[in-house]
Amino acid sequence: MYRILSRRKLALGIHRFKVAAAAVAARARPGQFVILRLDERGERIPLTIADWDKDEGSLTLVVMETGMTTHRLARLKGGSSLADLTGPLGKPTEIERFGTVVLVAGGFAVATITPIARAMKKAGNRVISIVGARGKERLFWMDRLAAESDRLIIATDDGSRGHRGVVTEPLREILESGEKIDRVIAIGPAIMMKFCARTTQPFNVKTIVSLNPIMVDGIGMCGVCRVSVGGVTRFACIDGPDFDGHQVDWDQLLARQRIYPEQEKLAEKVLALFAKSGSNPPARKDLAAQLPGSTDVISYMCRQGMLVELPDGILLPAETHEAARKAVVAFLEKNGRISIQDVNALLGFSRKYSIPLLTRLDQEGITRRQENTRVLARKRP
Repeated sequence: MYRILSRRKLALGIHRFKVAAAAVAARARPGQFVILRLDERGERIPLTIADWDKDEGSLTLVVMETGMTTHRLARLKGGSSLADLTGPLGKPTEIERFGTVVLVAGGFAVATITPIARAMKKAGNRVISIVGARGKERLFWMDRLAAESDRLIIATDDGSRGHRGVVTEPLREILESGEKIDRVIAIGPAIMMKFCARTTQPFNVKTIVSLNPIMVDGIGMCGVCRVSVGGVTRFACIDGPDFDGHQVDWDQLLARQRIYPEQEKLAEKVLALFAKSGSNPPARKDLAAQLPGSTDVISYMCRQGMLVELPDGILLPAETHEAARKAVVAFLEKNGRISIQDVNALLGFSRKYSIPLLTRLDQEGITRRQENTRVLARKRP
């Protein structure tokens, strides 16, 4: 288990986690990543190492809420634990004295660019950083990046801060200014990296991109993260994630990233329905009726531990079930027994939900029935 030392919200939908992982911190370098799971049944997700402290034995990870697992991760707090964390993975970003380096970060890739900027500056480069975001509410670490840059340019889609427009516009202006640019590193959404590479290609400036395809094992065995670079198949997890942006088959990469969009949208709708339902969560059959085609997604969410299915087809988000379990156990430890009416009052549930919940706790060996009430199945240490 890997303990979360602290969590902090950085911007809209973006969170910073500091995690105890001494062995990983001891070997981490700019551009590398880790793969983690929240629990034993959770999916494996790759996250770039945003910073590390060898003395403290900690990693800093920055997470943007984009899917089911990142939504769950964003709700963990300091003191919580991750089931596992593997890394550092991937090849580090090439750091040497190139001359003038332009770093382009799209969205929350500021977290990836900042340690690269620090290393490039330390190597003796002039560092120009360009950051793009939808609006100022999604910007973070601007002071940290500015401290590692000779020049910082901010671009927002809505013009709420800095240049109004996309990052390729100030990038092109720099290239056209006549200043000698020795290397460009672009990190962010695939479509943004594609157009950064297209922008630099006419100027013959070496452009490195950090690819983020779907990834599973992170050690080159599954082949899920394969990409085509210069007509050759590469694996982003072991051959990358950094590649020559002028050699990447962007159309293939973008197509592979769109494999599961419908399932992801359905999963988000499922979570939204639970968020609105309060103390009256929908049953499996109700969800299937409200969201046609969601049956397989609901089953997947149950297998992954995102949803917990109670008897009678009642579904609860994993966090809700865990909170209810803890509340019932705390009540029993204090009062000795609990009735259905007590559960209703304690959790705001009706009998429709309280009875399946208690039945599930019986099945888990936490409680046992004693006449019309429940008691703890065994004395807890």
